[in-house]
Amino acid sequence: MGSILNENLMRINEWMSGRNLNISVTKSKAMLFAKGRRPQEVPDVRIGNNEIPWTQVHKYLGFHLEPALKWKMHIDMMCGGALKGHNIIKSLARVSWDPTL
Repeated sequence: MGSILNENLMRINEWMSGRNLNISVTKSKAMLFAKGRRPQEVPDVRIGNNEIPWTQVHKYLGFHLEPALKWKMHIDMMCGGALKGHNIIKSLARVSWDPTL
């Protein structure tokens, strides 16, 4: 799996370089999405001479991605942000709202 992945990353990097585009290695993360068992070892992922770190959760375009794609972390983060906004509005309005709203 690792050699195929790295070969394809090398091809993508060469294609992008030919068009004066670069992959930002510092912003890149590796993540394995799996429904069943996870492999015992994950391969080294490289772009050029730079190793890409593996991560369990990654935020991409506002979504928190997890390996099992359960969306729990993303939903928790969205609910936390909504509650924070609710509390700010409540304190600015200086009224006591029904907590069921």
